[in-house]
Amino acid sequence: MKLVIDSSVFISHMGTNDEFTPTSQLFFKILFENKEKVVIPTLVIAETLTVLKQQQHLNLQIIFKNFQDFDAIPLDMGLLEKLRGILLKSTVTLKASDLVIALTAKVADAVLISWDKRMLTETSICPILTPKQYIVKVKSN
Repeated sequence: MKLVIDSSVFISHMGTNDEFTPTSQLFFKILFENKEKVVIPTLVIAETLTVLKQQQHLNLQIIFKNFQDFDAIPLDMGLLEKLRGILLKSTVTLKASDLVIALTAKVADAVLISWDKRMLTETSICPILTPKQYIVKVKSN
């Protein structure tokens, strides 16, 4: 299964502990054990680094280096053209950044992994799971 991981999951895993941190840590452990293919929108990298800096994280250099282990998908004119097509066809309620992340998952033919409640309820352009749902799915196979 190919995955696009939202910044909410990276932030929960590496940032200030929150209610999702233990599950996010387990998610990444299972992800690496299963050697899943992961693609990351460059926007997710930017969001994650920014929030972690706001949380006073001290290892941004190491985190940035670790992001280089994933295939990055840039926000380029091709992706923006696809975004324009979606905007012309349907009503959009997601924030622009969330829509771009979901669109990246669609273009990559990947499942989006997120903790973002709004994305989970309002994303219809790509398959989406929480890390917990992913873990349950993998363990059931």
